[in-house]
Amino acid sequence: MPSLRLSHCRLRPVRVLDVDLAGARFADVTLARARITDATLQNISVTDANARGSRWTDVDFAGARIEDANLRGAPLTNVDLRGVRILDANIEGLTIDGVRIDRLLARAKRR
Repeated sequence: MPSLRLSHCRLRPVRVLDVDLAGARFADVTLARARITDATLQNISVTDANARGSRWTDVDFAGARIEDANLRGAPLTNVDLRGVRILDANIEGLTIDGVRIDRLLARAKRR
């Protein structure tokens, strides 16, 4: 079965609940202020996306590749980020389980 491909879409504000989009491909997609809950997004590919202020809860991102994305101010809660690659993204104000990404990165540098 072919994976889902979305391009040139504006989905805002949108609520997504209990979906399996593993292997999906997203390009030029706006999810600003979206609410994504209980989703499987393993091995997805995201290019040129605006997810500013979106909320991600109980999401499996394992193996995802996110490139040229705006994740500014996006809270991630109870997410699986194993093997995730984030390239050329705005992550200012992004939080993971309530901790700001800049603090997490500073801790990692000290180790």
